[in-house]
Amino acid sequence: MAQSPLLRTGIVFDYRGKYFKLVDIEWGPDNSFYFLPHKRDEEIGERLKTETDNIGTIRLSIDEIEKGCFPTKKISRHPSGYFHLKDVVGAGGKREKDGLTGPAFKDTNFYVFIVACPQEIDTLVQIEKPNPTEIIIHLPESIEPFTLQFAVWDKKNKIRIPFSPSELLGNGAIVIGNENQNYDLVIMLVNVEKTSPKVDVRFPKRTCYIVR
Repeated sequence: MAQSPLLRTGIVFDYRGKYFKLVDIEWGPDNSFYFLPHKRDEEIGERLKTETDNIGTIRLSIDEIEKGCFPTKKISRHPSGYFHLKDVVGAGGKREKDGLTGPAFKDTNFYVFIVACPQEIDTLVQIEKPNPTEIIIHLPESIEPFTLQFAVWDKKNKIRIPFSPSELLGNGAIVIGNENQNYDLVIMLVNVEKTSPKVDVRFPKRTCYIVR
């Protein structure tokens, strides 16, 4: 049986008349998903500062950057549930840590497995022109902080988006996939909700990826 081809797309923001790329996305014959963050060379190995409290809760400091961290160039999420952070885009390279795992695709119907929190849009890598296969997201000049949430969806079941229309930016969710595979990728842009009018919601200094 012939294998499904490796598909590729990307997330590009159209902002203030310019194009800024956030990430490239690939998925292969086994229905694995690969995320390739688009960063400047000097930003590779930089992350938001984190702190862990006495009960194990990890807190992000959106205004502080740590340097010299693992140089993540690819985030892989496999149907088995395993995910890897690697220092190369292609095969080989080093993983940040072995044994990272979440739910297997077969054990989910609709599951958000990556949440991306973009830094300020005009500080992302600017590109001249998107490729025809890339997803272009048009943003208003007044855009406030938001997240991109990536979910795996088992196509044999009815899709149920776990957000109300008021929580989503744009026209709702984007679904992409391969007709020969069992699981599609669902992309949602979700508002960052203010807990009170006095709360100052800001973009993080560096884009953050939370993998589950």
